[in-house]
Amino acid sequence: MDDLKKVGDLLGKAQAMQQSALGKLSLGKGNLVRRVDELRKLGVTPSKQLPAALLSLDLDDPSVDEISDDVSDESDR
Repeated sequence: MDDLKKVGDLLGKAQAMQQSALGKLSLGKGNLVRRVDELRKLGVTPSKQLPAALLSLDLDDPSVDEISDDVSDESDR
């Protein structure tokens, strides 16, 4: 029983870290999504596109887990 509780705790911590990492990509003043958008406005044409799931990411949305799976799948291509 103790092992299962530890696994649950660690999964919760991993999920919180994932949420934090996704937030850094798409939220805040210096996030990656905003920087890419600013570069596009300056006329830079990127050779790769950001996953659409990152462009409209809302970390309060319960489907963020599904989005993060989509982002992982698209980055494997």
